[in-house]
Amino acid sequence: MRLNIDYVRDVLLYAEKNLDYEDSQSKTPTQHKELTDWQITGDESFNNYDKQELTYAVETLVKSGFFDLAATPIIRNGNLYNARIVGLTWAGHELLDNLRNPTILEAVKERAKKTGGASIGIIAKAAEAMGIAIMTDPNAIENLKQGLLNLSQMIH
Repeated sequence: MRLNIDYVRDVLLYAEKNLDYEDSQSKTPTQHKELTDWQITGDESFNNYDKQELTYAVETLVKSGFFDLAATPIIRNGNLYNARIVGLTWAGHELLDNLRNPTILEAVKERAKKTGGASIGIIAKAAEAMGIAIMTDPNAIENLKQGLLNLSQMIH
């Protein structure tokens, strides 16, 4: 099964948008909203997605610790049956913040494509490294764009 980086990003964005506190208007909110893995994969906003790739993205994010869970997920024979997601972990927020930038996302996708794919851990580290480069070097975005252009010209 191929890990689709776009799906990973979109699932993280969906979780960020849809998970808050139940009592968010309270001065001291305490109760998290929950989403299950099957609520995410069955949501109409994902109707045009490949369901196998979408399920795999959610499953990989759960198993890799990018989601904060209300309870231990039910996994049988390696298959995810139920995960009660209440938020993103620190690592989930970092991954999302790094993949939120379209330039970084495209760079990570190009590198993964060139190398034949990458694990979620490698994707997270590559996105983080590119994010750091962009934050510390004022020319990093232009250099990255030029590098992507050169790379795409070499591929085609």
